[in-house]
Amino acid sequence: MAARKNRVYWQKNLQKKNKKIKVIFHKKNLGYGSALKTGFKNCKKKWIFQTDGDAEYDVNDLKKLTKFTDVSDLIITYRLKKKYNTNRIIISWIYNFILRSIFFTKFKDISTGSRLIKKNLFKKINLSSNSPFVGAELAIKSKYNGFRINEVGIHTYPRTFGSGSSVSLKNILLTIIDMIKMFLKFKYK
Repeated sequence: MAARKNRVYWQKNLQKKNKKIKVIFHKKNLGYGSALKTGFKNCKKKWIFQTDGDAEYDVNDLKKLTKFTDVSDLIITYRLKKKYNTNRIIISWIYNFILRSIFFTKFKDISTGSRLIKKNLFKKINLSSNSPFVGAELAIKSKYNGFRINEVGIHTYPRTFGSGSSVSLKNILLTIIDMIKMFLKFKYK
Protein backbone atom coordinates (compact mmCIF):
# COMPACT_ATOMS: atom_id res chain seq x y z
CA MET A 1 0.00 0.00 0.00
CA ALA A 2 2.87 2.38 0.82
CA ALA A 3 4.45 1.79 -2.60
CA ARG A 4 1.13 2.67 -4.28
CA LYS A 5 0.87 5.92 -2.28
CA ASN A 6 4.46 6.82 -3.24
CA ARG A 7 3.68 6.26 -6.93
CA VAL A 8 0.55 8.40 -6.78
CA TYR A 9 2.49 11.16 -4.99
CA TRP A 10 5.30 10.93 -7.58
CA GLN A 11 2.78 10.98 -10.45
CA LYS A 12 0.97 14.07 -9.18
CA ASN A 13 4.22 15.97 -8.57
CA LEU A 14 5.69 15.08 -11.96
CA GLN A 15 2.54 16.10 -13.79
CA LYS A 16 2.35 19.38 -11.81
CA LYS A 17 5.92 20.25 -12.86
CA ASN A 18 5.33 19.53 -16.54
CA LYS A 19 1.79 19.50 -17.95
CA LYS A 20 3.03 17.72 -21.11
CA ILE A 21 3.95 14.60 -19.13
CA LYS A 22 1.33 11.93 -18.60
CA VAL A 23 2.17 9.25 -16.05
CA ILE A 24 0.18 6.02 -16.29
CA PHE A 25 -0.01 3.27 -13.67
CA HIS A 26 -1.84 -0.04 -13.72
CA LYS A 27 -3.88 -0.67 -10.57
CA LYS A 28 -1.89 -3.85 -10.04
CA ASN A 29 1.37 -5.15 -11.48
CA LEU A 30 0.54 -6.75 -14.83
CA GLY A 31 4.15 -7.29 -15.88
CA TYR A 32 6.88 -5.47 -17.77
CA GLY A 33 5.43 -6.19 -21.20
CA SER A 34 1.99 -4.99 -20.18
CA ALA A 35 3.46 -1.73 -18.87
CA LEU A 36 5.29 -1.11 -22.16
CA LYS A 37 2.23 -1.95 -24.27
CA THR A 38 0.10 0.50 -22.26
CA GLY A 39 2.76 3.18 -22.72
CA PHE A 40 3.03 2.55 -26.47
CA LYS A 41 -0.75 2.68 -26.87
CA ASN A 42 -0.95 6.05 -25.09
CA CYS A 43 1.80 7.73 -27.11
CA LYS A 44 0.61 10.30 -29.63
CA LYS A 45 3.77 11.34 -31.49
CA LYS A 46 5.36 9.86 -34.62
CA TRP A 47 8.30 8.38 -32.66
CA ILE A 48 8.35 6.70 -29.24
CA PHE A 49 11.51 6.64 -27.15
CA GLN A 50 11.29 3.82 -24.64
CA THR A 51 13.82 3.35 -21.89
CA ASP A 52 13.70 1.50 -18.61
CA GLY A 53 13.55 3.69 -15.53
CA ASP A 54 16.24 1.96 -13.52
CA ALA A 55 19.07 4.40 -14.37
CA GLU A 56 20.90 1.69 -16.35
CA TYR A 57 20.54 3.74 -19.52
CA ASP A 58 21.53 7.30 -20.33
CA VAL A 59 18.58 9.15 -21.86
CA ASN A 60 21.09 11.30 -23.75
CA ASP A 61 21.66 8.24 -25.98
CA LEU A 62 18.43 9.29 -27.67
CA LYS A 63 20.61 11.65 -29.76
CA LYS A 64 22.50 8.64 -31.15
CA LEU A 65 19.26 6.87 -32.01
CA THR A 66 17.67 9.84 -33.78
CA LYS A 67 20.48 9.80 -36.35
CA PHE A 68 18.83 6.68 -37.82
CA THR A 69 15.20 7.84 -38.04
CA ASP A 70 15.38 8.51 -41.80
CA VAL A 71 16.42 4.92 -42.51
CA SER A 72 14.63 3.01 -39.73
CA ASP A 73 11.26 2.10 -38.32
CA LEU A 74 12.78 0.60 -35.18
CA ILE A 75 16.12 1.40 -33.58
CA ILE A 76 17.16 -1.05 -30.89
CA THR A 77 20.21 -0.78 -28.71
CA TYR A 78 22.83 -3.23 -27.57
CA ARG A 79 25.16 -2.99 -24.63
CA LEU A 80 28.72 -2.20 -25.70
CA LYS A 81 29.94 -3.74 -22.46
CA LYS A 82 27.81 -5.77 -20.09
CA LYS A 83 28.37 -4.55 -16.56
CA TYR A 84 26.49 -7.26 -14.71
CA ASN A 85 27.29 -10.24 -12.57
CA THR A 86 28.44 -13.39 -14.33
CA ASN A 87 25.08 -15.17 -13.99
CA ARG A 88 23.21 -12.36 -15.73
CA ILE A 89 25.81 -12.22 -18.54
CA ILE A 90 25.48 -15.98 -19.09
CA ILE A 91 21.67 -15.82 -19.05
CA SER A 92 21.74 -12.94 -21.54
CA TRP A 93 24.16 -14.78 -23.85
CA ILE A 94 22.04 -17.96 -23.81
CA TYR A 95 18.82 -15.99 -24.33
CA ASN A 96 20.19 -14.08 -27.33
CA PHE A 97 21.72 -17.26 -28.79
CA ILE A 98 18.39 -19.11 -28.56
CA LEU A 99 16.48 -16.23 -30.14
CA ARG A 100 19.00 -15.93 -32.99
CA SER A 101 18.76 -19.68 -33.57
CA ILE A 102 15.00 -20.22 -33.54
CA PHE A 103 13.90 -16.94 -35.15
CA PHE A 104 16.85 -16.59 -37.59
CA THR A 105 17.80 -13.11 -36.45
CA LYS A 106 21.20 -11.49 -36.09
CA PHE A 107 20.44 -9.01 -33.32
CA LYS A 108 23.33 -8.55 -30.91
CA ASP A 109 21.32 -7.95 -27.74
CA ILE A 110 17.64 -8.08 -28.59
CA SER A 111 16.08 -7.08 -25.28
CA THR A 112 18.08 -4.08 -24.15
CA GLY A 113 15.64 -1.72 -22.40
CA SER A 114 16.15 1.30 -24.64
CA ARG A 115 14.71 1.71 -28.13
CA LEU A 116 13.21 4.20 -30.56
CA ILE A 117 10.03 3.07 -32.31
CA LYS A 118 8.07 4.58 -35.16
CA LYS A 119 4.45 4.73 -33.93
CA ASN A 120 2.93 3.45 -37.20
CA LEU A 121 4.77 0.15 -36.70
CA PHE A 122 1.99 -0.78 -34.25
CA LYS A 123 -0.59 -0.68 -37.05
CA LYS A 124 0.92 -3.93 -38.33
CA ILE A 125 2.37 -5.44 -35.15
CA ASN A 126 0.33 -6.65 -32.24
CA LEU A 127 2.39 -7.36 -29.13
CA SER A 128 1.01 -10.17 -26.98
CA SER A 129 3.73 -10.71 -24.38
CA ASN A 130 3.38 -9.33 -20.86
CA SER A 131 6.80 -10.61 -19.83
CA PRO A 132 10.27 -9.17 -20.48
CA PHE A 133 10.09 -11.02 -23.83
CA VAL A 134 8.14 -8.04 -25.22
CA GLY A 135 11.33 -6.31 -26.46
CA ALA A 136 12.39 -9.40 -28.39
CA GLU A 137 8.84 -9.87 -29.69
CA LEU A 138 8.84 -6.29 -31.01
CA ALA A 139 12.17 -6.72 -32.82
CA ILE A 140 11.36 -10.17 -34.26
CA LYS A 141 7.87 -9.22 -35.46
CA SER A 142 9.26 -6.00 -36.94
CA LYS A 143 11.86 -8.01 -38.86
CA TYR A 144 9.30 -10.49 -40.20
CA ASN A 145 6.92 -7.68 -41.19
CA GLY A 146 9.60 -6.02 -43.31
CA PHE A 147 10.25 -3.00 -41.10
CA ARG A 148 13.68 -1.40 -41.23
CA ILE A 149 15.65 -2.07 -38.04
CA ASN A 150 18.96 -0.62 -36.95
CA GLU A 151 21.06 -1.39 -33.90
CA VAL A 152 23.05 1.20 -31.98
CA GLY A 153 25.66 0.40 -29.35
CA ILE A 154 25.25 2.21 -26.03
CA HIS A 155 26.93 2.24 -22.66
CA THR A 156 24.95 0.97 -19.71
CA TYR A 157 25.50 1.64 -16.05
CA PRO A 158 25.13 -0.49 -12.94
CA ARG A 159 21.87 -0.01 -11.06
CA THR A 160 22.13 2.41 -8.18
CA PHE A 161 18.95 1.16 -6.51
CA GLY A 162 16.79 -1.97 -6.35
CA SER A 163 17.41 -5.11 -8.33
CA GLY A 164 16.34 -6.14 -11.80
CA SER A 165 13.44 -8.54 -12.03
CA SER A 166 13.94 -9.68 -15.63
CA VAL A 167 16.26 -12.48 -14.49
CA SER A 168 14.04 -13.61 -11.64
CA LEU A 169 12.90 -17.23 -11.93
CA LYS A 170 9.29 -16.09 -12.43
CA ASN A 171 10.19 -13.74 -15.31
CA ILE A 172 12.54 -16.26 -16.91
CA LEU A 173 9.70 -18.81 -16.95
CA LEU A 174 7.20 -16.25 -18.30
CA THR A 175 9.70 -15.26 -20.99
CA ILE A 176 10.25 -18.90 -21.99
CA ILE A 177 6.48 -19.44 -22.23
CA ASP A 178 6.05 -16.33 -24.41
CA MET A 179 9.01 -17.37 -26.56
CA ILE A 180 7.53 -20.85 -27.12
CA LYS A 181 4.09 -19.41 -27.93
CA MET A 182 5.56 -17.10 -30.54
CA PHE A 183 7.76 -19.83 -32.01
CA LEU A 184 4.77 -22.16 -32.37
CA LYS A 185 2.68 -19.38 -33.91
CA PHE A 186 5.44 -18.69 -36.48
CA LYS A 187 6.05 -22.38 -37.14
CA TYR A 188 2.41 -23.20 -37.83
CA LYS A 189 1.50 -20.00 -39.67
